[in-house]
Amino acid sequence: MGLVLFHLSFMTLASAFVVTATVVARRKKKSWLKFHRLLAVSGVTLALAAAVAMIVFKTVKHYPHFASPHALLGLFAVVLFIAVPAGGILSAQGFSNLRVYHRWGGRAAAVLAITAAASGILRFLFL
Repeated sequence: MGLVLFHLSFMTLASAFVVTATVVARRKKKSWLKFHRLLAVSGVTLALAAAVAMIVFKTVKHYPHFASPHALLGLFAVVLFIAVPAGGILSAQGFSNLRVYHRWGGRAAAVLAITAAASGILRFLFL
């Protein structure tokens, strides 16, 4: 049960960081980019740690991987959590045509994170 609580805690924090990074980017106050990057990188790191914890848990218990809507939504969210910052880094290094994908990908990642979290809560409540 320890790995499940680790997953829950870290994914909750990761989602909060990613959603907050999205909000910070929209408001663009002083030093917004530095704070946006810090939140995004922290969220990605937490999400990866949480995903690894669940993969280890399911492997140890011999449970199927990515067999529920929650797991698939979470997988897609984590993929976006990685791809979106990569696009942001590239757009800041001169590939400005990626900026629109970074912006929309960030919004999609935030929505997916919230949706995955809601589906996880519902899955847990109605097991």
